[in-house]
Amino acid sequence: MASPKEVSVLTCFDVANYFIWLAKTVSGSVTHLKLQKLVYYAQGFHLALYDKPLFASEIKAWEYGPVTFFLWQKFNYYGSSPITAPDNFDISIYSKCQIALLDEVYSKFADLDPFLLVEMTHKEPTWIDAYPQKVITQEAMQRYFKVRISSDNPFKAYLLPPSDQIFEQQLDVKSDVRKSEAFQAYLASKKERSEVYRRLARS
Repeated sequence: MASPKEVSVLTCFDVANYFIWLAKTVSGSVTHLKLQKLVYYAQGFHLALYDKPLFASEIKAWEYGPVTFFLWQKFNYYGSSPITAPDNFDISIYSKCQIALLDEVYSKFADLDPFLLVEMTHKEPTWIDAYPQKVITQEAMQRYFKVRISSDNPFKAYLLPPSDQIFEQQLDVKSDVRKSEAFQAYLASKKERSEVYRRLARS
């Protein structure tokens, strides 16, 4: 049986760069304060939905909410100014499910004022239990966000399409699936999505 395609392992910088690139593409820009909260929510929902982290770096409970320190080191000097989009952004490092999750986190939270996001995180047990300056553990995030998605059905439904890996494992079991309409639609949508992102990246 052929090995299923490996899903990319992301860093916190990969996650941040996706949000920065997406902000530039659809709305103009994102600030450091908002970026930190987007990355935190992406990690939390990924832990809850897939039982594994989106990236490995620690998140700590700081005064203005959850903060990934490595991102703070890189982007803090921007202050409240928009963060410059990364050069040579490569959409191909992200899996189908990673893109779906990051897009949905952005659509739910990116239009909110950064200080509203801070206020929201201050009401969450993940931040409350770790403040001040302690690590918000992945276990705590997973517990909290699992409860959260259980009552947030639209988010859960959107983020649970079959992964590329599961889909391709199914193909190994039943080879004639490759001839099915479902698989042809899958290939077409994957090609179309890649073309859209390539055009956006060049714009």
